[in-house]
Amino acid sequence: FEEEEEEDERRKRRKRKDRKADRLKRMKQAKVRKVAMQRASRGFGLDAGKLAAQTAVTEVMSGEVNLARTRVLDYFNAQEKTLKIFCWDRSPDFEVNLDLYLGGVCAHLAFPWGPTTGPSMLCDWNGLIIKNYPEFECYRDIAFFFKFLQNPDKRAFEFASRIGPLTQRKLGLQFEANFQKERIRINVSCRDTGEQLVCRPLKQKGQPPPTHRFESNALASTHTAPYFAETEDDVLHMWDLPSFG
Repeated sequence: FEEEEEEDERRKRRKRKDRKADRLKRMKQAKVRKVAMQRASRGFGLDAGKLAAQTAVTEVMSGEVNLARTRVLDYFNAQEKTLKIFCWDRSPDFEVNLDLYLGGVCAHLAFPWGPTTGPSMLCDWNGLIIKNYPEFECYRDIAFFFKFLQNPDKRAFEFASRIGPLTQRKLGLQFEANFQKERIRINVSCRDTGEQLVCRPLKQKGQPPPTHRFESNALASTHTAPYFAETEDDVLHMWDLPSFG
């Protein structure tokens, strides 16, 4: 009898422990949902990426173009408080804000949702979101090209010389989710040619990543290559003076 009583007591303790763990889990989930809803109430938007830095060194001879540039930057700055999605220039990984956005869409439309639903909804052109709302695919691709064309690394565009003119058909995008141990990587390629596209500078051992695709003509070194010149004194001490013509 004593052994049965001890066994009953152990079962009761396990049940109390399981109930407590379940209660704590539900409280944690409720807190996470509450924080997520508070964050989602800020809305979602895009950021300008490297647009300001890239266009700051672009020679512009027309006041209208400068005005348009300012208007575009003002538009993105107005979204400063929103949660940023499609940040391809920061990381190719599937981001938390994008998962929150897609989860909210699925909850609103009563679409099924699970741990791997977000990447599938983003990549699958035959998935529920893109199938029912094809404009999402256009928005996703435009956001990607906006960041891709700001990539300061010229090597990211070398594929253009291999595939010829960049027609609309050749630049159709194919998104693929690569599920890894601690992250979900989103690979983007041309649907017709299979060329990989990246929005971040390619890594090169021993060299820092480039910050501008085209150097500013206001920098003295632009006119003194291969020599480095930072100030007027550096130019005066060169054996062969540049013409600046």
